[in-house]
Order: sequence, then structure tokens, then C-alpha cells
Amino acid sequence: MKYVVVDFEMNPLPKKMKQVREICQQEIIEIGAVMLDDDWQEIDAYKSLVKPEYNPQIAPYFANLTGITTDMLAGADTFKTAFEKFAGWCAGCQDAFTVIAWSESDYQQFSSELQLKEPEAEPKLECLMGDWYDFQKEFSDIVKEKKQVSLDMALLYAKIPFTGRRHDALWDAKNTADLYRMTRSEEKRNRIAENAKTMFVSEPLTSSLGDLFNFASLVLPA
Repeated sequence: MKYVVVDFEMNPLPKKMKQVREICQQEIIEIGAVMLDDDWQEIDAYKSLVKPEYNPQIAPYFANLTGITTDMLAGADTFKTAFEKFAGWCAGCQDAFTVIAWSESDYQQFSSELQLKEPEAEPKLECLMGDWYDFQKEFSDIVKEKKQVSLDMALLYAKIPFTGRRHDALWDAKNTADLYRMTRSEEKRNRIAENAKTMFVSEPLTSSLGDLFNFASLVLPA
């Protein structure tokens, strides 16, 4: 069994594209993934840019966030070609594999964009159409959080420093893989859960206001 840890970076579609946004509100502009072996060790990595088809302009905010500019995407593969290549890379391990993402939003983005752009391409991408594993949900269960835990916060609980550039699809996938590998150990899961409980607990106050300030020297007016 192999494990493919994947991450996408996206660019939003303009609000004026109302009909399109009913199906998909963003376009994937970068794929990043690492492949892990049976022992959850990295054996390969994958990264590619994806040329958007509905909104070719990368907004300054997202260009700054991801480091991806409009010019960088001019010669990139479109969604269909990019994902056929990615599927080929995944299948190239010649073994069964599970796709792992930090949250279910990556699969939702992939499936909705596939519906929008390539409704006839499903057979070619069959190896990517199964259920993806939502690692964020598992991690939230580990630390007993009802709300979603960000990747940055999860790494903080695990005391793993973030490596590389945030919002780079490959680096996000690599950091997710590091966290996933760590949580395969029950001992380390328990340690993470304990960290989550104690990390932001304030020490109880042991001094009164009177201990902090000396009011003896104050002379009240007659």
C-alpha cells in the first residue's frame, strides 16, 4: 500500500460568473503531492502548475499568498492535462494507494472542477475518483477539537516546525505528510493530545492587586 498526500492551491472565480460559480467557485492553480511507502516514508514527490480557464488573472492577494503569478501560469497545462499527468504519476507506483488530504475541501474542489471542465474525463482519472482520506478530521479527533484545526495549529500541537513556504502546494503536502507519519504512533498521538490540552492553559493568578502595587506611600488629601 502507498499513500499519496496531496494539496492544491486555488484562485477564486469572479462573482459575476454566477452560473459557473454554482458548480465551482475556484480553480486549482497548483498541485503538490508526496508519495509514502508502507512505513510512511517519502519515496517520491510531485508538483505542477495548472492554467486556469475561467479566470486567467491571479489576484494580487493570491499571488502574494501562493507566490504564483499570472505570467507563471501562461504555459502551464490545463486542468485536464495536469490531472491526467498527476493520475499517471499516482498510478505509476504500481500498487494500491490511498489519497490523503488535510481536509475534505481538496476533494470537493477537485470533483466540482472536474464536473465543470471535464465531464467526460472520469475514466481517465478513475484512480483519483475514490474516497479521499480526510486527515484534518482524524487530527481534530486526536486533540478532541469539535472545530476544524488548521495545519499550522496541528503542527504546533505536534511540535513540528513548518518546513518550506506556506501555501506552496508541495511544501504543504510535505508538512502534512510529516504530521501524518507522526500520528501513526499511538504514543505520539497521546503526546499531541496532551500538548493540545496544556499548551495554551494560563497559569492561575497567585498575586492580588495589593501585592503588585504598594499603596502605603500614598497620602490621601485631608
